Parts: sequence; C-alpha cells; structure tokens
Amino acid sequence: MSKRQDGARAIAFVVMALVLGGGAVASAAGPQSEAAEPAEAGVVAGVDVRAVGLAVVAMGGGRLRETDPVDHAVGLTEVAAPGERVGPGERPLALVHAASDETAERAAETLREAYTLGEHNEVDHPIVLEVLR
Repeated sequence: MSKRQDGARAIAFVVMALVLGGGAVASAAGPQSEAAEPAEAGVVAGVDVRAVGLAVVAMGGGRLRETDPVDHAVGLTEVAAPGERVGPGERPLALVHAASDETAERAAETLREAYTLGEHNEVDHPIVLEVLR
C-alpha cells in the first residue's frame, strides 16, 4: 500500500470516528471558530466522510504528503452524526476551528455540501452492531 493510500485511509478513519461521536480532530481550538450551520433544518441522513476529511486537510489539520506540516490547532469538534437533528441557529453540522475566517468559511461550505439531510431519522440500523470483548 502506498503512503498516499495509507494517508487517505487514516483520514477516512478519523472522520468516521468523528461522525460516530469519537471526539475531536483538533487538539486545541484554532484562532477562528465558526459553527458550520446547515442551510435548512433536518436529520443527518448521510455524510461524505472523504469530503469532511479533506476539509480538515485543507485547513492544515492533515497531510497529503509525509513532508506536509500539520497544524494541531485546526480541525472540527461537535461533529453531527447520522440520525442527529441539525438546523440553522440550533445544532450545527460541526464547529470549525481554523487559522483564518476565510479558511473557516471554506471548510463550513464543504461540510454543508458533504452532509445529506432528511426529514426524519432514516438510520434504520444500529451504528454499532456488536461489541467484542
């Protein structure tokens, strides 16, 4: 497996963990924080996790190449998971922590495009199927 494929899998894993409520990508909030609010209210029906991961990379919170620097002050927190109700002025899709207003807005727009919203909870199966101990 190439380093690029390995990096892409790592990004997908981090985003999957976030969507499932696993915590934050960033270790500390960046200087600019913005709520990525959806255009309209709804229930999260799907997430393009690759797009979410690439939004974090575009803010500097991840690498495309091994030599790329990582800004540990940028990333996402409070990421909405499938089945959660979101809406403008209510629950955002995520909180974006970026180095600049422009970068934060770009990431918020990417998140709006990455999320698919429905009218009701369309997640008809448990997110965790089984816990092995």
